[in-house]
Amino acid sequence: MTQINVNAPALPRGALAIHSAINAIESLIAEIALWNARRNTARALARLSDRQLADIGLLGADLEEVAARLRR
Repeated sequence: MTQINVNAPALPRGALAIHSAINAIESLIAEIALWNARRNTARALARLSDRQLADIGLLGADLEEVAARLRR
């Protein structure tokens, strides 16, 4: 019977912890960027007149619903 030995190199001490920390920070930054984009969109929509909103298929009354969707 043939035996195969696979010796994977060991990771440096703390490499997994550092990798996990970097991933967590990157995820946090992405979430903040998404939150900011949604906030800016809601603010821009709030500044539009009823006529401008109608041009893009929205009513002034729709803004609360749109803002709620953006917060999700």
